Amino acid sequence: ASVLATSRILFSMAQDGIVFQHLKYVSSNQVPVLSIIVSLVLPALGILLLDIEELVMMNSGGALICFCLTNMCVIVGRYQPHVTHDSYTAAEKHSIVTVLIL
Repeated sequence: ASVLATSRILFSMAQDGIVFQHLKYVSSNQVPVLSIIVSLVLPALGILLLDIEELVMMNSGGALICFCLTNMCVIVGRYQPHVTHDSYTAAEKHSIVTVLIL
């Protein structure tokens, strides 16, 4: 299910200014074209260039890393003071992109 949502996640992140602004382009039918292309091409390159055993190991390791990072973010976020702001800091953008890449 997460594969189907990847293009929308990229589109939303582009709208928020976290990733490249070009990814928020939509066609006349309100379809995020560039986000869909990126979310199709990058996994396709991985499938074509890597061995199946490497892909399985990367998927297992990536799932474990994402689980650990999510729990760390929840713990750290729990003890942070409440701050409201309109844009993300460079560190927040870097963290979000890193988690998405993993």
